[in-house]
Amino acid sequence: MKLPRNKRLVIGSVAALIVLLTTATLFLLNRADYRSHEGQAIYLEHCGQCHQEDGAGLGDLYPSILNSPYFAEQLNELPCLITRGIRGSIMVSDGSYNILMPPITTLDDQQIILLSDYLVQRWGNSHGFSISADSLPTSLTQCTP
Repeated sequence: MKLPRNKRLVIGSVAALIVLLTTATLFLLNRADYRSHEGQAIYLEHCGQCHQEDGAGLGDLYPSILNSPYFAEQLNELPCLITRGIRGSIMVSDGSYNILMPPITTLDDQQIILLSDYLVQRWGNSHGFSISADSLPTSLTQCTP
């Protein structure tokens, strides 16, 4: 039995819409995965030596960012921490650290965003934290000296 033309058009349109939505979803998932890999590569190059690949830190020298309340409390200042570093004593859940975390001055805005996203997705409790190309300049102007 052959379907009427208008029903065939509706079925064809629905099928095309399903294919389009599936393709768009896969694209967005792949894009998020790509962003995560880029952020991970930046982390490993600039942060992994001290904070380690798994975020556990380096003994008494460098603190863990894994399940760290200090890290979670600093999310809004993350771009500043990345670009300005940390000098001096900080108190984290497992004790006090007197550290020198050098600033990363070689990253462009997109790399700062990718690194921030990776850090938050991997170890942070985001609490709605989001950084974008539009909000980054404002975040960086609010850094404390």
